[in-house]
Amino acid sequence: MKILVLGSSGFVGKNLLLALPKEFEVTAVYNNSKYFLDFVNLNKLNCKALKCDLSSKDEVTSLLDKNYDVVVSLFSNPNPSESFNDPLYDFKSNALPIYNVLSSITAEHVIYFSSGLVYEDRVGEISVEKTVINPTIPYAISKFSAEQFVKLAHKKGNIGNYNIVRFWGAYGPYQSTTKIYSKLVKQFGIDKNCDFTIKGDGHSLISAMYIDDAIVEIMHLIKYNIKHDRKTYNFAYNKPMSVFNLVMEAAKTFNIDPRIKFEGQSYETIDFYPTDSYTSYQVIFTDVKQGLLKLYDWQQQHKELL
Repeated sequence: MKILVLGSSGFVGKNLLLALPKEFEVTAVYNNSKYFLDFVNLNKLNCKALKCDLSSKDEVTSLLDKNYDVVVSLFSNPNPSESFNDPLYDFKSNALPIYNVLSSITAEHVIYFSSGLVYEDRVGEISVEKTVINPTIPYAISKFSAEQFVKLAHKKGNIGNYNIVRFWGAYGPYQSTTKIYSKLVKQFGIDKNCDFTIKGDGHSLISAMYIDDAIVEIMHLIKYNIKHDRKTYNFAYNKPMSVFNLVMEAAKTFNIDPRIKFEGQSYETIDFYPTDSYTSYQVIFTDVKQGLLKLYDWQQQHKELL
């Protein structure tokens, strides 16, 4: 199988590359990462690492092959909160690249990772089939625009089947310690530091999956759904919790008596959660405590990467 992975140097991308079968012909696209080639060489990955600015149509057309069996698109603006300050940069990071790629190549199957934030104006239970979305945050707008570009590519005949994955986040190995799960593990577990600052009031809901569960589901889409109908899925942990409760669960897991400070406002408040999270029935979701402990073990063994 000839597979193109866009956004390979990100946290999810690295974990996916580690899981892909060695017999796959993999092109792993990255752009700004200084250490991605070190990651590829250290793990002896059987892939072609290709540096390409996907927002440049010239680079896309000159560097990518013309045909692939599967395209997995994982790239995004890594700082959604900055989308308010520069919506155009956000669009160039989220939507323009997928348009450039899918208007320049052909593929049998595309798996595009969107975001659960496309539901950002909703409250309570949501689902792909029943919830009408109307995003207003620039990050959510650009992600939804990218979804439409995937459908456009199918309409024009560039791609066959596709899956749009509205991703609610993940945590695990190789995630930056600026992200809340990894930050909690490092601060409470590794450093034994009981001070933690929550941005906003802590009531925003979070539904991130442990990365191993997400990779199982991605692999299922790659291997199984290549001949199936075009669908949109929510990828989320099936037991949402508030940010405050997550912090308390992490403190309990690592036997910490936390000193919590609330500061400023979160750029978005998530008051909604999916009732239709995708599952291939091949995975039993890792609960939060187990996931935090798995990540703690990894951080202990890879302190040089923190």
